[in-house]
Amino acid sequence: MSGCADHGVCQINGACRCFTGFLAQDCSGRLTDSDAGYLLAIQLRITESVLFGFLLILILYRLILEMLRWDDKVSSNTTMCKYILVLLASYCVCHLIGSADYWGTLGNVNIIAYWVFFFSKDFIFLFMSFAVLLHWIELYHSTIPQQIKRDHKWMSNNKASVKEVLNTVTYLRSFRIAYLAICVFSVLILMARIVVTFVSTNPSQNRNFGWFYNVFYTAAWLGFVVGFFIYGFRLIRIFPAEFTIRIRRTMIFMLIFNVIILANQLTILSAFISAFATGLAGMRNNFAFLVIQFLCCFAPLNIYMPIWKYHKWFNPYAVRQRFLTPNFRDPNPHDLRSSSSPTNEVKVDVERGESRDGNKSTSDFEGGL
Repeated sequence: MSGCADHGVCQINGACRCFTGFLAQDCSGRLTDSDAGYLLAIQLRITESVLFGFLLILILYRLILEMLRWDDKVSSNTTMCKYILVLLASYCVCHLIGSADYWGTLGNVNIIAYWVFFFSKDFIFLFMSFAVLLHWIELYHSTIPQQIKRDHKWMSNNKASVKEVLNTVTYLRSFRIAYLAICVFSVLILMARIVVTFVSTNPSQNRNFGWFYNVFYTAAWLGFVVGFFIYGFRLIRIFPAEFTIRIRRTMIFMLIFNVIILANQLTILSAFISAFATGLAGMRNNFAFLVIQFLCCFAPLNIYMPIWKYHKWFNPYAVRQRFLTPNFRDPNPHDLRSSSSPTNEVKVDVERGESRDGNKSTSDFEGGL
């Protein structure tokens, strides 16, 4: 980068390939307070910091509650919930670091560090989506066989055989290695993208790898959307009616989450292909990207902390009972299981912290799908 004011890479044709935000033939030009886009850049930074700062506070609050959960033993579902929340928090931190500067042009964040955090958001979300999918699969895989053994009426009301039910529940488990391989491969692609961005002196090489990078993530997200849809459809087809309501809701939220991310990736891909907006128009388009990415982050958080139950999540008595009370027994301990399911035998009034039989309980405050 030494030949282009440390703001670009000197190419084999003698020209400088400037990093985003830097101008002039030697990449020495940058955004200043006299430029027309300076105020817009400030607005973008403020918008990004407010949106993802707010989300980070909610995520950390939910994560702290999960860390303080008083359990006799730690289940794999609880561990997976923590892992997903940590990934969500990491994604927000990447955005907050990005909001401290504008493509590294203001000098507040090192250019290389800025781009590393910028690219890291892609693979963090891929890992997080894999974790949510795995959580969903493992939850049904661990609970449905127990339900069949415990409740024979559950299967008597079902047209499918026990074998078909179990095969459907475990259907996507066979794709775990493939999904994990995609996530691991995304880390290698991240490292290659950073190297190409800061080292490559071949203009076509940089462009071609940009194509590959964006097409890979578009295909990966398309695969996750298809996987969620197929698995949810198979569950709905073979489960009893009282369970399909909950599964439909789960599938809808999972699909919304993945479709939003896929839409974000398609938008990025179309922008890369057409370079449809530059200058002030391109800066304004960044507001749309921020909103889409905010929704991408909010959707999985809503799985573990539903917005329609915020009045319960922030009820001190309910929180103390559910997470801080020793020997508290929740009939629905897993975050992805809906407490509003028709199969619940105990109806709870969380505001009073009492169930109809007089026992202290907060099961219907427990979030999730």
